[in-house]
Amino acid sequence: VNQADGLVIENLQLQQMLDYLNEKDIRSVYVYGMENFVFLRECSRVEHLKIELRLSFREFSKLKKRRSGNLEKEYDISPLYNLKNIRGLSIINNEEPFIIPKMKLDLSKLPTLEYICIDDCFIENLSEAKNLRSAWVNYYHKEDFQELSSLE
Repeated sequence: VNQADGLVIENLQLQQMLDYLNEKDIRSVYVYGMENFVFLRECSRVEHLKIELRLSFREFSKLKKRRSGNLEKEYDISPLYNLKNIRGLSIINNEEPFIIPKMKLDLSKLPTLEYICIDDCFIENLSEAKNLRSAWVNYYHKEDFQELSSLE
């Protein structure tokens, strides 16, 4: 019997997708092009999450303009802290080059996290991710790897 083990979530028929996710006990989720992650509060059993940041064109007019002329989009990713079983997390910045995404993910609040792929500018407390086994940190800008020395 073929059984789904992952689900792509977009902003279309969101409640129906969440019901299906929970009914089928799906543990891997790919979120595309969404700006609000409150729905993750209903996905407590998710173990693997991939988020691709990509705003729709209709959202551009709501963005804050920076002095550089670029647009800034602030993401609230605090609902991720409700994912008590999260083992793998990937957040991919696939925004247009003139959109600067802003967010901070506090890794100390995700104690079960084992694998991560994320831009350095999005993370806090990397040294507190005690169960981390694999980290792909894009654009790591520290001069040394001292903050990684506390990881096993």
